[in-house]
Amino acid sequence: MFWKKRTIQHPQLGNLSFSQDRWLSESLATSTGEVLISIDGDASAPSPTGLAAAQETLANSEGVVSSAKTFVLSHASAQKFISGQGALVLDGFTFRSTHGSFEVDLTLSDWPDAMISVVFQDGFPREVLLAD
Repeated sequence: MFWKKRTIQHPQLGNLSFSQDRWLSESLATSTGEVLISIDGDASAPSPTGLAAAQETLANSEGVVSSAKTFVLSHASAQKFISGQGALVLDGFTFRSTHGSFEVDLTLSDWPDAMISVVFQDGFPREVLLAD
């Protein structure tokens, strides 16, 4: 038997579908372009903390994305990882159930499989995670 994914309609974030331990958006238009978001939660609903962070962050996405990109470019390991692979491109956001914790997810224009996540805590970038 096939199970239909649980979905909800959020007034600002649109359709969200539950998958494993998170709620995933459809493509959302923001001031910084089309993005996907992920919010921690359980099958009953997205985390209220994550939902609040998503709404607040998306309202100021330009400043957050600019801060994330600046933070990436200030790290030697990230500079080496992205060297010659094009420009940083916003891919989406991941919102955690822990207050003040979220990630800005970036990729590279010439290497779309690259994954660069900037971990924010209490409004400030704290860590860069790199993967391919």
